[in-house]
Amino acid sequence: MAATGGVLRDHQGVILIASGSFSGHQSILFAELMALLKGLDLAAQLGFSDLEVEFDSATVVSWAISSSFVRWDFTYILGRVRALASRSSISIRHVFREATSAADFMANWACTHQTCQRFFNLSDLPTGLSGIIHLDTHGIPYIRH
Repeated sequence: MAATGGVLRDHQGVILIASGSFSGHQSILFAELMALLKGLDLAAQLGFSDLEVEFDSATVVSWAISSSFVRWDFTYILGRVRALASRSSISIRHVFREATSAADFMANWACTHQTCQRFFNLSDLPTGLSGIIHLDTHGIPYIRH
């Protein structure tokens, strides 16, 4: 089972949107690539054009920032990622998993509940996410068990 998760923050680190989307029986690379596409697409829909994207999949980051060829079944999705990234001032960089704990939480939440949902109100966030966000805001990494 696979799911995507993402968190959109402002320049001060305040969460604007948290989202999770169940993908069903897909590969992890497909889910990672879809997470990037959904995040860029949502940011574009909301009018955000100056973005710093932090992503924990070195493979997907490498695909997104280069013009290299990828597996044929990822070509269309990656083309859309590259098109969205080229329209704006978007920086995509690899970070270690500890830096993406909130997005990872949302992916796990969506997979567990087999749902797709966006949270625009911080008071509606799933239980447990607020604590991860609080730690992250203070520069303390969340260490998974």
